Amino acid sequence: MEYIVKQCPKCSGELHIPAEMKKCICMFCGEEFEIQNTEGKDQDAPDRKTVEMAYHNALAEIALLVENCESYMMNFTKDKYGASFEKYLNISRPILKAAEDYVTLFEASRENVIQEISQGIIEAAKTKIDEARKAQKASTRTRIIDQYRFFLAIYTVPMVRYLNYGISEPLADGIIEIWRNQYPKHEFKKGNYDELQAGFKRKGFCFITTAVCESMEKPDDCYELTIFRNFRDTYMQMTRDRQAMVEVYYQIAPAIVAIINTQPNRNRIYSSIWREFLQPCLEDIEENRLEDCEKHYTYMINKLKDEFLYYQ
Repeated sequence: MEYIVKQCPKCSGELHIPAEMKKCICMFCGEEFEIQNTEGKDQDAPDRKTVEMAYHNALAEIALLVENCESYMMNFTKDKYGASFEKYLNISRPILKAAEDYVTLFEASRENVIQEISQGIIEAAKTKIDEARKAQKASTRTRIIDQYRFFLAIYTVPMVRYLNYGISEPLADGIIEIWRNQYPKHEFKKGNYDELQAGFKRKGFCFITTAVCESMEKPDDCYELTIFRNFRDTYMQMTRDRQAMVEVYYQIAPAIVAIINTQPNRNRIYSSIWREFLQPCLEDIEENRLEDCEKHYTYMINKLKDEFLYYQ
């Protein structure tokens, strides 16, 4: 006769039970219990306690998702963003995978898990912001908040969505909502990695001009873009210094546009850029004041870099 070994659920006594039995009475304490047949069950199914422990460990490590913010932002460039994002993704994946596994096993906890992870990320960012503010002048407060705003917009939320877990989209929404409640004057929009990376592949001294004209619903072959592209391809190619300036624009303009595009008021920003910088540039070209146009455009790039890429 074949026997199986079971423990009594009441006294934990070890019992050797015939395999065909459905019920058993413990010889030690007299407890009657049903014998669960484990044949056909998935031996690789996750253990509930293990999954639960992994999730709570992930919560304890949630601050890793906002570590080294400044270093990551320094790498938000055409040449470095891809590798930098992959590094961040590899650090973040185990934490969110633990949360996804937990929700899969404990479906009723989905909303609570999304809230805990979202809140944990923003609380960790707030702690970093508060620490930085204590170490720096009060006048830098807005920039410190914006640094984390941009980081969440171009690393954290895109990472969450890139993983494409069941919790990804509601978690991305939760992060944005809790951040907005904490810092209502520093909102950002939900973006994704593929769009951000594709932005770096668009070339152009006129990249910012293109973004501005698109916001004004002008076509790609509009009068303004045609004038600026001709300026780029003629006057800006006449000396090595000007050619070098164009190459600099190629590197930083996509990052500036990407960050502007994360802002809910991006059309207002583009409208301001048009009035303050590009319209005077256009008038300079039309009046053949090409050196003045060069100065205006250079001033615009430096000012926008200081506002949006000040961490580089």
